[in-house]
Amino acid sequence: TDKVWSHFSVTEFNNVDNSPIVANLGNSSDNSPIIYSAVSDARKYRLFIRDDADTSVLLESGALSLNTPYLNHATTNGAAQAQFVNSSAAGTGSTNTGAMTFNRFTLGALGRAATTSFLNGSISEFIIYNTDQSANRPAIEANINNQYDIY
Repeated sequence: TDKVWSHFSVTEFNNVDNSPIVANLGNSSDNSPIIYSAVSDARKYRLFIRDDADTSVLLESGALSLNTPYLNHATTNGAAQAQFVNSSAAGTGSTNTGAMTFNRFTLGALGRAATTSFLNGSISEFIIYNTDQSANRPAIEANINNQYDIY
């Protein structure tokens, strides 16, 4: 079956050398279904989804500032993906996510055996739903922003 999920997090990057990973929701090999990271050369949130059939989509936000908290949301309904940073749209895409398996869940690193891509910063909150929360996104983001006063 297609994987449907929504993710919300509050993350701050102190350094983005070595493309730090916020979360890897799949395995740590090249066929990871989902990797969520910051890109070191451009300081952007990157949502990378690759399904079991090796079809992929890459969404990137605008440039980020270091030492600044950001509220990030990403979702897929199995056929379309969307990303938001501080409640502003930061990319859409479409790939059929297929029968992805969430067999390893890692926060702050690429995976269990990773020797690079560690997060140099903080994750204040990380929420993942196994449903598409697009319709509830504004209310969930407002609730999180009320707690952390991000934007």
